[in-house]
Amino acid sequence: MRYYYPESVGHCVILDPSRAFQGIWKVVRGWANPRLVSRIQFARNETDLLKYVDTDHLLDIFGGKVQSDVTDYIAEIAEENDWMKDVETADRLQQKYRAHLWRLEALLRERAGCQETETKETRAEAVIEAELEQVAKDVRLAYHRLRPYIRTKTMLDRPQHRPLQDNGTVEWTDLYV
Repeated sequence: MRYYYPESVGHCVILDPSRAFQGIWKVVRGWANPRLVSRIQFARNETDLLKYVDTDHLLDIFGGKVQSDVTDYIAEIAEENDWMKDVETADRLQQKYRAHLWRLEALLRERAGCQETETKETRAEAVIEAELEQVAKDVRLAYHRLRPYIRTKTMLDRPQHRPLQDNGTVEWTDLYV
């Protein structure tokens, strides 16, 4: 997943992990990037989960206010896949997306070989981190702009229910509250 969505995990909450998973995690977290480790939290029960997720955006089966009726299917609309016919725009957006990914990869490689202080040959880690934050945002936005030209994957991709706006902000509708 890291290759498709690099630096895009804001927070991950794992609900009620097994003891085996917790044991494995204790070993794995020592090898993982500290930034990633700091983003992963564990909740033992629904009460712990409420520390991380607002009840307005949490399914009722986990103590939230969102109805969890999984039988509600939002049918696709006839025009939702028409964007895929615009191959020229899709190709242009895909090139932009790939360019951002290549820039992100170059920065990650640079960060792997950088030092805490800047020298004539290398930039300081803090400078690279700041640029990484912006490029990661650029990757997310480029992917968001490309998504309609690929294929609808979930109801969150449907034009009438898309919570992620073109500028990268999230706008929850009555469907999700």
